[in-house]
Amino acid sequence: MTQYVYSDMQGYYEAALRYFTPGYVPNITDTIYPPGAALFFGLLHKIDPSWVTAQWTLFALSCAVPLVLGWTAYTLFGIAVASLSIVFSSLYFPWVDFFAFFLSEAVFIPATVGAFALLVLALQRRQKYISVLPALASGAMFGLATSVKTVALASATLLLLVLVWWQWRRRVPGLYRVACFAMLGLLPVLVGVSHRCTKANEGHFCLVSNNGPLTTIFGHVAWVRSITWRDSARGVSFAWGCPVSAQRSMFNRDLTFDFGPYDAKANMVKIAEIVRDDPLEALSLSFDQICNLFYGSVPWPSSHTKWGRWALESEQLFLVLGILPALFHLRARARSVLTLSPAAAAEILLGLPVVALMMTCFVTQGDPRYRIPLDGFIMILASAEILRWFGRREEVLRLPNFGNP
Repeated sequence: MTQYVYSDMQGYYEAALRYFTPGYVPNITDTIYPPGAALFFGLLHKIDPSWVTAQWTLFALSCAVPLVLGWTAYTLFGIAVASLSIVFSSLYFPWVDFFAFFLSEAVFIPATVGAFALLVLALQRRQKYISVLPALASGAMFGLATSVKTVALASATLLLLVLVWWQWRRRVPGLYRVACFAMLGLLPVLVGVSHRCTKANEGHFCLVSNNGPLTTIFGHVAWVRSITWRDSARGVSFAWGCPVSAQRSMFNRDLTFDFGPYDAKANMVKIAEIVRDDPLEALSLSFDQICNLFYGSVPWPSSHTKWGRWALESEQLFLVLGILPALFHLRARARSVLTLSPAAAAEILLGLPVVALMMTCFVTQGDPRYRIPLDGFIMILASAEILRWFGRREEVLRLPNFGNP
């Protein structure tokens, strides 16, 4: 298995072994990436050092994700949309591809899809006390997803804020309870991850990792191909590149900073300097990062393998069969979506994780690899619209108190 481990995967692999070494104490270099994926892989390695259990676990998760996504589609739109969503997600090459690698996405995809499905289950329960359990589980799952990729926290925040808004302004009952218990499920996980990161960060507050500032720098320096951070005091050198930049010949700037990548304060000073020197360029690059999520490059790591052509064609096919139909569907419900009407609850709930990702990448860095874990939500919207084109309109929102579209 290890012959296929390189780049980011090498970091997850080494951290997985390191975290479960007896007596090991996390240090400041362990704050560069969120710890969730490495802890998950490390636990599986501890159970079975041959990695066979890890491989079967990822296989089982890859099989479960389309079924969970299908149940979510069934609850929001009906059996026809659910069936097409299961087929769509089962044949989606990037998901099959990611589960074959030692990547955080292999953990993040099931965690995010599972957290969202549990939130929908909590909204579906009519009995107020029974709805508490899936709400707690959804919050905990969002917490676990945040420990893998911090964008999950932005998704959870937007989703819970909309639930509060619907009860406060639109008088949809029971949503305060769901939001509060989801938050109760999220907080213990988030506090535990934050305590671990802050301790490793030599006492300086760290929510999940110090990854955000360094990606913000990379996303807002024009024509940058790579950045190397060098901390001479600790003897640490860390090079960071982006597949989007690597695939574009005009990106030819290689920069070096004389501080560590985990030095959030120094990174923030550098960000302020970049924005102050050319605020319009920084703003335009923010919009570039959003565009990078959807078009213009081949997703890594397949871009560097013999499956690069498959990755390219799947991106183009998803643009036509996934993103465009989903946008048409949102356009048809635009008034209800833009006014946050509970009648468009399905569209709003499915769209918010993608909106949260776009907001995050506007500030940091964009890459199709960041979008792909959330493509399941786009698939559901696209499936609903494609079936509508063929005369199969079966939009039955199985959430009490919201009403049918």
